Amino acid sequence: MIDETESRPPPGAEAVFDPRAAAVAQRRRCAHCHGPFGLIRRRRSGRQFCSVACMDGYDDAQRRVVQAKARWLDILDRAGLARQR
Repeated sequence: MIDETESRPPPGAEAVFDPRAAAVAQRRRCAHCHGPFGLIRRRRSGRQFCSVACMDGYDDAQRRVVQAKARWLDILDRAGLARQR
């Protein structure tokens, strides 16, 4: 039988980072503003939000990221076509 009392850290020892505990704590926050949830959680696309405004803000931010990527891909495509001529 293993004595588990000796495997515990001594009092005052530095805590060990637990990624599972961090993931659980992150799930308890809004995906947009990272604030705590109220009585109602709104869900969309596998994410949880504290309000309709946060859902809309997150959608707008994602739309801007996609548009920026599309602009860069367009620039790179034009540069590649200019070299082939």
